[in-house]
Amino acid sequence: MMGEQQQGGKGAAWRALAATVPADHILRRIDCHLDLAELRDALAPHYSRQGRPSIAPELLIRMALIGRLYAITSERQLCEEVRFNLAYRWFCRLPLDIRVPHHSKRFMIVSNMLLGIELRRSSRPAARRRRLPAPCR
Repeated sequence: MMGEQQQGGKGAAWRALAATVPADHILRRIDCHLDLAELRDALAPHYSRQGRPSIAPELLIRMALIGRLYAITSERQLCEEVRFNLAYRWFCRLPLDIRVPHHSKRFMIVSNMLLGIELRRSSRPAARRRRLPAPCR
């Protein structure tokens, strides 16, 4: 079941969090160009309609962007950084009263997504697979 993204922008706590992020911060510049509105509709067929809600796909993408931008390779470290860094929290739309997802749950979701990509890739006919050139000797 697809989780819901917490909506920021309401209340004094959210305004205080947004005020801590400088206007010229790189995450503010990225955020104004980042539109994840179509993401939920595109990913909906891949989620079950039953069960516990998962982590919102928007949050997964935003956390992955932070990991890539700041070269955070560990899932555990990424979750800790998002938990403590107010700019990261603001970018992920996580108010201070909402918990950051546990690193093991995030790792499981990401690894299952990658496994699904590999399975789809391996099920394609061999003629359509991209062949790498032989290494030079």
